[in-house]
Amino acid sequence: MKKLLNRIITALLLAAIPTIFCSVISTPISYTFPLKCPPGSHVIGSSCMDPAFHNTTPWYRRDIGPSLATVPIWLILSLGIAWILTRPPTSTESPSPSEEIEMDEELRSWLPPRCPYCDGALSLSKAKWLNHVEAKCPHCGSVLKKSKQFRRETT
Repeated sequence: MKKLLNRIITALLLAAIPTIFCSVISTPISYTFPLKCPPGSHVIGSSCMDPAFHNTTPWYRRDIGPSLATVPIWLILSLGIAWILTRPPTSTESPSPSEEIEMDEELRSWLPPRCPYCDGALSLSKAKWLNHVEAKCPHCGSVLKKSKQFRRETT
């Protein structure tokens, strides 16, 4: 639940900036619409004024009107994009177990067939691997390190 709440908050914060920016930039678009003044009003500059000089300009041509009118549109678009951007990363395909074994065998092919300290038989699956260059003998506990002298014969 906490992850979902964090994702929602992050998406809202990410969507807020483009929403405000795009809404403010959208204001000049309203000036492409024709100015239709109500009856009894006259055009003065880019506004409609009645005989008492009250602004009767339609909402879509007022300075703040177009910005507020486009907020829901930009908010929905920005939220959709932010929601996609904040989704958790999908797990990449991991190799199948057989491919993983093959990769391990290639990387660990340096392990000798017998332990040089106790002469116990070693296999890739029974050795206790510390990393790709170190393994512990299951018989005596000696740490075997990769070197040029250890090579596993593969047939």
